Amino acid sequence: MNIRSNELVLKEYKQEMSQIKKIIIVKLLAISLMFFSGCVIEAGRDMAGVRPVPLEVITAGNISVPVYDFQGLKPMLEQQNDTVYIMNFWATWCKPCVKEMPYFQEADSAFAGLPVRIVLISLDFAEDVKDILIPFIVEKGIVTEVVLLDDINANSWIPQVDPHWEGDIPATLFIYGKERIFRASSFTYEEIADQVHKLLNL
Repeated sequence: MNIRSNELVLKEYKQEMSQIKKIIIVKLLAISLMFFSGCVIEAGRDMAGVRPVPLEVITAGNISVPVYDFQGLKPMLEQQNDTVYIMNFWATWCKPCVKEMPYFQEADSAFAGLPVRIVLISLDFAEDVKDILIPFIVEKGIVTEVVLLDDINANSWIPQVDPHWEGDIPATLFIYGKERIFRASSFTYEEIADQVHKLLNL
């Protein structure tokens, strides 16, 4: 499925002003953090202890989903340390994404004692988080970290994830140190585990 869709274009006018407001808020927060910490986080640095600042956090029941635009999410994709980061781009409306979801949950459990972090990056609409995304998380018993990427500028951020990505999901990015492995197709548990074993030399 391709996320460069007309739905994103239709949302552009509606979200334009709110997007500007969000960017201003994020920049102000970033400036405040740099002022009080006395340092600037450089791209590519060890980001293990750093958490990006979300635009908002949407909560329903005991489930909370942080919402980021791409600039807010980008530091998570630029980490370079001794942890394997598995970033899976998906959506509740994508059947292949839903089909592979249990495999990422299984991997998250299997590698719990190892330096492996899995993040499920949802591309659902922000207005659907309470009524669709969070009920999906509850129904599927997902305990793996879930965040929402809410950024209408898909043509801009898609090639920043991987220059060869055309926007099809599911898509998964493995990051380990300076190594990046990207694939825009479904995974099985065995394929996820095999990739982790190769990266960590297990």
